[in-house]
Amino acid sequence: MGKGRHNLERLLQAAYDFQRRKRVLEVSKSVADKKNAPSKVFSVIEQPLVLGALFAVGGVVGALLFTPAFILCALCILLGVHRAGALTGQSLKVQITSYLGLALLLSLGGYFLFGALNNALERLQTAFAKKVAIFIEKSSPRPTSSPPSALPPSAPLPRPTIFGGVNSIFIEPYYRFYQDPPIAFDRLNAALYLNVTNGTGKALYVRGYWVEAFLEGKWVKFSGQMSGAFEPYAYGLMDLKTNTLTRFDLSRNGFDYITQQRPLAPDENIDAWIFLKAPLNPNDGQKIRKFKVTILDSTDQQYSFVSDYPTKRGTGIVVPQQLRFMPPERIPPTLHEESYPAVMPGAASLRVLAKGAGFDFPFPATRKDNTQHSSYVL
Repeated sequence: MGKGRHNLERLLQAAYDFQRRKRVLEVSKSVADKKNAPSKVFSVIEQPLVLGALFAVGGVVGALLFTPAFILCALCILLGVHRAGALTGQSLKVQITSYLGLALLLSLGGYFLFGALNNALERLQTAFAKKVAIFIEKSSPRPTSSPPSALPPSAPLPRPTIFGGVNSIFIEPYYRFYQDPPIAFDRLNAALYLNVTNGTGKALYVRGYWVEAFLEGKWVKFSGQMSGAFEPYAYGLMDLKTNTLTRFDLSRNGFDYITQQRPLAPDENIDAWIFLKAPLNPNDGQKIRKFKVTILDSTDQQYSFVSDYPTKRGTGIVVPQQLRFMPPERIPPTLHEESYPAVMPGAASLRVLAKGAGFDFPFPATRKDNTQHSSYVL
């Protein structure tokens, strides 16, 4: 009887050990499945069939917009780094920092690549449009020789023009400084970063221009154009709290300055800044739907273009390549406010430009005391 009892105890102990090992194996398997869940997700995404589908969708969308294609490329690079196990064994902090740094590098690279490709695409479209126009003009049938009275009226040839668009508008306080170091300033409130292509087929000598914005069903005219035509450091910012002013360096991308130093060559494309006075509030920039830019050349010929807003390039982001700042300066104690008329060569051209922009006033603008500006102490 004692021997049977001993065998029964051994049998019960074996059954207990079996159940315990089974329970441990089930828990271990559940934990392993939970740990491998993210890896399984990445494995599915990184499969060639899934990536092929993503590339197909990104390629179709990328034919119209560059941005989705760049995002897809960046995502594939990040997944490739993960799949290769380049950061395996590193701490979580090192892995997060590495992935964020790589994502930031890819974002900046995609942004600059997007700008370069967009500029190239615009130039290609302009050149293609000109070639199509020339081909149509050459292939159109010419009337046979007959009496002048029998000739049908000829269609007017397409007028030479300009192309472009306003990429961004910033509505906030700006200042036009006079002389160096500044002794006077004029208040402005609009900065426009625009793109212009000379499609006139000849060198374009810009004598003046005006800008209009379409919002809430009407065209709004800006003023103050060409006020910084001969100075690359004429515009900037002021901070009365720190008693400093900061001027912009527009020697390379100031529209007023560039167009007064040289003409725009045929088919030349430039991105440049202009600073104006706009009858707008800071929030009105979101309501603008179109811009119209009209340029007056040295023969008083007008060229215009109308562009939708916002454009594909109108991100509102300003990078150092687009706007360069001079070192901050102390505000001179004698600095005071002056309101000057726009600087334009030639009274006749001034009248043509003002009439086109919808203004009606004599030139030069005068006050009752016969001075050409008003003065206010800062």
